[in-house]
This record gives sequence, C-alpha cells and structure tokens, in this order.
Amino acid sequence: MMVIVADRVTAMRQDAAYGVIVIVTTPEPQYLLIGHRKGHWGFPKGHKEEQETDTEAALRELAEETGLQGLTLVPEISFLEQYVFRDPDGMPVQKTNRYFVSVIAPPPPAIRIQPAEVTAAGWFTLTTATTRLTFPEGKALLQQCHEWYTRHGLGA
Repeated sequence: MMVIVADRVTAMRQDAAYGVIVIVTTPEPQYLLIGHRKGHWGFPKGHKEEQETDTEAALRELAEETGLQGLTLVPEISFLEQYVFRDPDGMPVQKTNRYFVSVIAPPPPAIRIQPAEVTAAGWFTLTTATTRLTFPEGKALLQQCHEWYTRHGLGA
C-alpha cells in the first residue's frame, strides 16, 4: 500500500501479529478477552519471534498473556483483522492480525495474566464480549468467529 504524504509517495509500514480466539463450549459460548495495558480490550496476540510459525507465535502469546497452555487450534481456520493506525511519529502503519481458534470444553480454565502487558482478562458471552471490545474491527472479528462457530454446529 502506498500513501501520499506532503506531495511525496511513502511506502506504508507493515505490522503483523498473531493470536488465538478461545471459545468455551458452554450452552452460551464464552470468549476470552484481555484488557491491554494500553487501555483497550481485545484478544490475546503478539508478534513472532525468530523462526516461529504463525501458530507457534499465537500459542506462545496466549500462554504469556493468559497462562493458558496446551490448547489445540482448530485446523485450517483463521480470521484476519486489518486496519491502519498512526505510529508515534504520525506515520501510517498497515496492521494485520491473524487469529486462530481454539474450542475447549467447560469449565473455563483459570487465567493468569501477564501484568507487564495485561491488566485484566475474562470469559464473556457474545453480547458482553461485543460490548467489552474496544475497537469496531474486534467486534466484527468476534461476530465472524461466532457465525463460524454456530454454522459448524458448535453453538446454539
């Protein structure tokens, strides 16, 4: 993507992160959300480290931010969230977050947050999660994931 800034063309910086949307199969499914130290609510995610695959990065970030380990990802399903934001210097950044899905049986496991990055975490129903999520992109992502979950006979 190219952006024109002050009559010059500048390549937009790209940023990618990887995360997991965890769904507990209670009668009304519950979704894991975290409160980020920067003040917004979303799904656990983060950047890759050297030599990591997308799924390895997503599972590592989930474990680091929430303490949840040993979860299995649903094969061949992921959701993309894309948007543009401005960095501290005011330059636009094209952000792409790829979220994988893990569907687990109840009860919801205990969460152990990483205080350096996360201020809170919890399990939320679709309605409550939609209200709690800060950004419209996250709300749309949740809706897409919930529709997939329901369509595949996993939800009500």
